[in-house]
Amino acid sequence: MTTPPSDRRHTPLDADTLLALLDEVNAELPEGSTAEVAAIGGAVLALRWADRLSEDLDVVSDSMSPALRAAAAAVADRHGLMSDWINDAAKISTPNLDPELVVLYRGDRLTVYGAGSRYLLATKLFAARDDDFDDAVRLAQETGITDAEGMLELLSAAYPDWVLTPRNEYIVHLVAEAAQQRATTTLATEADEPSIGPSG
Repeated sequence: MTTPPSDRRHTPLDADTLLALLDEVNAELPEGSTAEVAAIGGAVLALRWADRLSEDLDVVSDSMSPALRAAAAAVADRHGLMSDWINDAAKISTPNLDPELVVLYRGDRLTVYGAGSRYLLATKLFAARDDDFDDAVRLAQETGITDAEGMLELLSAAYPDWVLTPRNEYIVHLVAEAAQQRATTTLATEADEPSIGPSG
């Protein structure tokens, strides 16, 4: 049954739900066909972090074929999702970095790759949105790039200087401060935990 546009909603999706939806997209693709896409954004993080949700899958590769768009639209109709829950709008501002792709989903017809943490950190720092702050801090900790100098070097390597703004630098300093504070808190917590071992 097709869901009317007025009834469709941006639905936060967890990893299990995303994987189930991708199974359906895989099944909707024509028999004998294949589709491979590279993704960034919240869906990649939702498939990696148990506490992360995402409303869509941002494709950055030039591989959104008509068959894949039709398959995604059919699944959207079935579940009342927005028609662009799989979209390639994000590919207009991708960083000039090795994406270090890893397989997030593999079906017999559809394969979805996700960008690595360094690539994702660059995109979050470049977007400089308030909603990306927590993601950026966690990615900074994952990559070990927790100081402002390292983040600015990453941005300069990923994007031409003329597209970077003072807000990017402002966000970088906030993310670096938060990442270092969390690291300090983690170390303090670990130091306070009683050790378990043989007693004297």
